[in-house]
Amino acid sequence: MVIDLARGQYDILYSPTTAKFTVAGVLYIFSLYLVGTLSGKPLRRRILSWAFSVAFHAGLLLYIGIVLDAGGVAMIFGMAETIILILSVVGLLLCVQSIYRQKV
Repeated sequence: MVIDLARGQYDILYSPTTAKFTVAGVLYIFSLYLVGTLSGKPLRRRILSWAFSVAFHAGLLLYIGIVLDAGGVAMIFGMAETIILILSVVGLLLCVQSIYRQKV
């Protein structure tokens, strides 16, 4: 890939795969930014951030498992993603639980 770029063959930059990885990378960074800047934010913003994180990481695992046809192997090779997904679900549940604690 790098050698092709050095030769002036830029076809790799226009491939659908490159576009998919670029979009996934930007969304991944956005997800990290949303969760990383949660301290001191209103409850609604925290819930939306955790919900986006859950949706993104679940979608990424589903994409790997279904579209790339990796099946259950996606959970093994995507262990880091699985852990992030579980932690995001816990964060979302804690935010939702805090709503009920405030009402009582």
